[in-house]
Amino acid sequence: MAAPSSRPLAMDPWPADESLDPPMRYPAGVRLFGQGDRVRDLFLIDEGFVKLTLLSPDGTDLIVGLRTTGWRLGAGNAVLGRAFQTTAETISPCELRALELTDFDRLRDQPAFGAWIQRMQAREWLDQVALMRLLGGRGPQQRVEALLLTLARARSGGEADRDFKLNLPLKHYEMAQMVNLSPEHFSRVLRELETQSVILRDRGWIVIPSRSRLFSALKALDES
Repeated sequence: MAAPSSRPLAMDPWPADESLDPPMRYPAGVRLFGQGDRVRDLFLIDEGFVKLTLLSPDGTDLIVGLRTTGWRLGAGNAVLGRAFQTTAETISPCELRALELTDFDRLRDQPAFGAWIQRMQAREWLDQVALMRLLGGRGPQQRVEALLLTLARARSGGEADRDFKLNLPLKHYEMAQMVNLSPEHFSRVLRELETQSVILRDRGWIVIPSRSRLFSALKALDES
C-alpha cells in the first residue's frame, strides 16, 4: 500500500545550522503565520505537527498539507518574495527553529544551500501530488488507511515488532476533510477498520496491532 510521504528524506538536514535560532517549544494551537502575511521568518520543524490551511472563497478553512519533523516552512515564499498563501498552525506540541529572512537571503546563493532548497521544493511538490492521489480514485477505506499510515510513519521509530500507538494530531472532522469524507462516513470507516482488526481504539489513541496489514505496510516503509 502506497501512502503520501509526510516527511522529507532522512539525512537531508537544514544545511545552515549556525544561522538557526535554538529550538523553541510551542504548544498546540499556535499560529506561526497567516495567509497573506509577509515572510519575516522561516521555520524548521524539529518535532511535532503543523497543519497548512487555505481559506476558501466560502470562508471554509481547507487543510492542504501536514508538515512534521524535518520540514521547513516558508522557503518557497521567501525565494519568490511573495506573501504566505496558507496559514500554518501547530496541531501538537512542537519544537521549531527559526531562520530570519535576512539570513535566508544571505545563504540562498551558496551552492549547498541552494541545492537543499531545490530538494525541499521538489519534495513538497511530490507531497502535494501524493495528497491529490490520496483524495483521488481509491475507495473510502483505502484513503483512510493511507492517511493513518502517513500519520503513523511520521511518528514511527519505536520497537519494530510491537503494537504502534498513534495519538492523532487532527480532529476527526479535519481528517475526514483530508480524505474527502463526511465526519459521519469517516467514523463509520474507522469502526469498519476496528471490526477487521486493522486498528484498535484505546481512550483516544489509534493502535495499529503488529499483526495487522497496516503495521506491515508501516514497517516496510520505514525499512525502505
